[in-house]
Amino acid sequence: MEIIVTNIARDTRKTEIQEFFREFARHATFEIVVLKGKFDVVVFALVTIPKDRVGEKAVRKLNLKVLNGRRVLVREFQHRSGGNDRRAVGWRYRAWSRPERRQHERRVVRDTVKSADLVIEAYMHLARKSI
Repeated sequence: MEIIVTNIARDTRKTEIQEFFREFARHATFEIVVLKGKFDVVVFALVTIPKDRVGEKAVRKLNLKVLNGRRVLVREFQHRSGGNDRRAVGWRYRAWSRPERRQHERRVVRDTVKSADLVIEAYMHLARKSI
């Protein structure tokens, strides 16, 4: 089972993650991933535990515990692929087996007013005031 540990501090070391998982990590592998963007840095840890039962127990016991002064989130890692990711290229043309999460379209095209109508109404408004 692959487990992702998020909300960890930037200076977290691999040994600290190993110590955090010491009860469950007899044959586990650890990796710290650092994604550097233009304005921010995302740091998370991937832990691979060979037995699923031990991994599930680790997720239950270690979720929301404190590591280096920060409350970390521990959950099972979900791989993304083109078949289950709505952001994949050409996703509109693929069958989607799950129910749609959106209840309605957020980007509604509203009726637009023509600029000529605005000008006429403005002049009519001024004409009424002068009479």
